[in-house]
Amino acid sequence: MSDASRVELRPEYAALAERLRALLERDFGLGRAGPGTPAGRVVVGVAGESGSGKSATAASLARALTAAGTPAGVL
Repeated sequence: MSDASRVELRPEYAALAERLRALLERDFGLGRAGPGTPAGRVVVGVAGESGSGKSATAASLARALTAAGTPAGVL
């Protein structure tokens, strides 16, 4: 697992990650406990062409999730 905090990120990646985090929370109940929310772990895949920003997107999303109280890691 990589350390997402070591990756230098542009501000637009933080904005994208926050939108993704909100979607994950809204659509999958990620970050909320209780009936109807996912039990266990959730895996999010990031795919794209070489140089498209996959690593930056994944690192930003991990930071946003962690800041919101949901443990996250990047493989």
